[in-house]
Amino acid sequence: ELKEKPLANSADLQQSMDDYIRETRGIALETLGIHLIPVKASVLSRAIDLRCIRNLTLLNVGNQSPIWTMLSKENKIHPLALRSVFTDNVSTAFLTCMSQLDELHDLFMLERSPKFKPESFAPRTTVTIDQIRRLVLKKHMPTLKRLMIKDESNSSVWDANQKAMILICNRGAQLEELALSMNIHAVVSLVKSLSELG
Repeated sequence: ELKEKPLANSADLQQSMDDYIRETRGIALETLGIHLIPVKASVLSRAIDLRCIRNLTLLNVGNQSPIWTMLSKENKIHPLALRSVFTDNVSTAFLTCMSQLDELHDLFMLERSPKFKPESFAPRTTVTIDQIRRLVLKKHMPTLKRLMIKDESNSSVWDANQKAMILICNRGAQLEELALSMNIHAVVSLVKSLSELG
């Protein structure tokens, strides 16, 4: 004789749904920060529901390119909610991922000094300020509120040039905080833009 299965109470039903979502999509986090722990893209994709993350910080976690490539693929399937990013491993894969987002509010890009301790697990960046400008700033300057482009080594590859400063001054209407190094031509552009505002 078949017996009707009793209906689960709402708490049991909610727990079952939470378990199912966690098993199939991972934990739904809005903020994720990982420091000094090497991370693999495959582990992140299984553990976290990537579509929910709004604030992501990855510092000294190894080569991040596979993570940004994975996030780019995920964004094509379902637009990511990511709006705030802090990384110390800027690569072409990272810039490509940022360029695909609908909008960005906070962007912090850091290149550590070779003398920094503990030493970075990731290779040094080969990205230039012009790539950053073309792939990320051109699209996201109108919505960015906080921007940092900082190279702690003695390199001037990330120094804001004239084109970058003109873009920041003309399109950075929402900008509240800015941290970057500038070459002399960029300083002239900034002074000129400020004098025109005054």
